Amino acid sequence: MDSPNQGLRIAPWLLGFDDARAMYLEQPQSTGWVARQMNELADSLGQSVRFEYSQDSLGALDYEKCVASGRIPTRDCAHDWYNAWVWLRYPAFKRALNLRHIAEAGKPAGANGRNRCRDAMTLFDENGLLLLTHRAELIGALHAFDWKALFCDMRPWWFGDVRVVVVGHGLLEALHRPYKGLCAKVRCVLLDPVANQVRTDDERLSIEVESLRTPAELLPLPVMGIPGWFSESAAPGFYDDPRVFRSKPTRRIESRD
Repeated sequence: MDSPNQGLRIAPWLLGFDDARAMYLEQPQSTGWVARQMNELADSLGQSVRFEYSQDSLGALDYEKCVASGRIPTRDCAHDWYNAWVWLRYPAFKRALNLRHIAEAGKPAGANGRNRCRDAMTLFDENGLLLLTHRAELIGALHAFDWKALFCDMRPWWFGDVRVVVVGHGLLEALHRPYKGLCAKVRCVLLDPVANQVRTDDERLSIEVESLRTPAELLPLPVMGIPGWFSESAAPGFYDDPRVFRSKPTRRIESRD
């Protein structure tokens, strides 16, 4: 698959794809061009998944049933472009999401037609980010919403001791026009600095999907604060904005009296 992106520097949030062609460029194309390009790439990688051009307004479960059959409904837009790239780079992760959606579909659901497990799957699919590090203190700071420690005190660690894998296709689309409040939904993996790491990122992502139960198990991370991603984060006072870098919410215990 030829691309005008070849030779361009890969954006930091696309490093997990290891391919400059992953960057979406808005350009006039014939109808169905995203599905065609992704099928060509799938063939070159020896993958059997098929992307089919579609403008149908499928319900969430009908969409998952199409996916389960091996056909990915695909529109000509950045959102579905990145969805296809995630499928090709992390196929086990995407299949695990689909299997969980199908398995949970018959269980009691909320007003949106999904239960809490499927809500979590949807959030991770759209806005997911996997953070890998051997620095337990850094993961602790994220859990504590201690943004100054996470992004300022521990800033040097982000350039060698932390690896970020963005898999949310909605998040990848939003990063074309980022704003300060843009948040990823994060799962963390604490690595052993001594042991040989034999699992692939795709395998780790699949494990996270299998263990995920509710949206509360996903941590918010304002992505413009990630050191090295945006020059704005180096400005004095950048992390002082309480609208973005919020304190950890406290759980309110209601009285039964």
